Amino acid sequence: MKKLQIYMLIIVLATVFLVACEEPEETEQVYTGDELLDKMEGFWVFAGYKEGSDEYAKLQGIAYGIDSRGMDIYSNFELQNKDMQIDIKKGNTIVYYEGSERKEADVSFDTRDGYELMVLESVDGTTLYEKMRMSEYYLYEGFAENKSASYDASTYLSYELTDKDLEWYLEDTYWNEFYYIYPDGTTETMNSFMMVMYSSDRTGIMDYIDETINVTWEVYDQRLYLTYEDGETYYFPIDYEYDSETKYAYLYLYDTEEGYEGCAWVLWNYVGD
Repeated sequence: MKKLQIYMLIIVLATVFLVACEEPEETEQVYTGDELLDKMEGFWVFAGYKEGSDEYAKLQGIAYGIDSRGMDIYSNFELQNKDMQIDIKKGNTIVYYEGSERKEADVSFDTRDGYELMVLESVDGTTLYEKMRMSEYYLYEGFAENKSASYDASTYLSYELTDKDLEWYLEDTYWNEFYYIYPDGTTETMNSFMMVMYSSDRTGIMDYIDETINVTWEVYDQRLYLTYEDGETYYFPIDYEYDSETKYAYLYLYDTEEGYEGCAWVLWNYVGD
């Protein structure tokens, strides 16, 4: 009889232990109306769907600029509706209008890969909006205009490219860091979440997870000169190649530090049809 009691006690203790070790269910944070509106304040750019953010989604130029006056709605990089009213229906649910169309969505917030996201869930699905400065938003407009450029043939590193050629390939194009390459062809992984864009107005951004650096730029004598906000200027000998079959373009920024001659930071961009 004692053995049975001990056995039952072990089962009860094991059950209690397993229940105690279960991870608690995540509960969505619910804001008051004022808290939610404060959290929504800022400039939010459409960046993808539930499956994940997509840099090319930003080329549609869809954005919400939200402040105490209401919501400005942008499409194709143009202001469509100004100071549209936002009402809190219940919890984190908002009601607003895009033109004459009534919209309703549940709002939540997330941080992924260092980027702050506003998530809208509605009958149309789940959409992601990334918080950014308007100056960054308009850099994507230049890239959107450039994405339909014709790339009929491959370009190789052996080609002699003029400064004008290099500027044309470089500007208004979204670049991701790819890897650091050594003269023997070996590579070293870099930060895949780092983005660079050089605008045709000769301004540019270098967007890291934890900071965004603003620069001005020019190409002279096949070198890219970058001037930072503190007035410091650095340069990199540059080169470019493009594979017409894979549609991938690569930008090479060569290292000028002594002992690293022939090494380069390589950035990539996909050039669709």
